[in-house]
Amino acid sequence: MFHLGVHKIQGESMLPVFKHDDFVVSFSCYNTHYRINDVVIVQHPSLGKILKRILSIEQKSVRLVGDNLQQSTSTQSLGLQPLSHIQGRVIWHIRAKPSYS
Repeated sequence: MFHLGVHKIQGESMLPVFKHDDFVVSFSCYNTHYRINDVVIVQHPSLGKILKRILSIEQKSVRLVGDNLQQSTSTQSLGLQPLSHIQGRVIWHIRAKPSYS
């Protein structure tokens, strides 16, 4: 069984690569193996759905980080997240249409 998801990015925690209003497509299947530096969609218990990068993998949990450290929730605040909270690895990035004045 597999799952594809489309997610709209809200916020600036993953700048400069992922910008507010961009879209990402995520993929997961029952035997997905995640690696350090994978960008993933995670269902965080208090923050809801978030986009973060895997900093480390420990047993059946991951430590997450945002690319824009000044605008992201700290790794310590996010805490270890169970692998079961990962909804998928980002496989495609769709940039928002630039606005012209």
